[in-house]
Amino acid sequence: MGEGVGLANGTNFPDALAGTATLAVYGEPLLLTNATTLPTATRDFLVRTAGKVPGLDGDPSTANLDVLGGTGVVSEAVESAAEAAFTP
Repeated sequence: MGEGVGLANGTNFPDALAGTATLAVYGEPLLLTNATTLPTATRDFLVRTAGKVPGLDGDPSTANLDVLGGTGVVSEAVESAAEAAFTP
């Protein structure tokens, strides 16, 4: 696994499609969400991997959560919930 994970709206695919190549270069998985709610499966993956993904410097506390798209496709509430789940 790379330095973090990517998060994109699964029903509005352009951002997910555009970010896939970059995530692949770094070995980061792409997780899907809804615009206003974080799916249980996505949250569970973030909780399971929190503190286990090496950051750029090898330190898990610096791992990235890369949100693809603006607040119109991934709300601030979803981003906050994802960050909370991904924080060890």
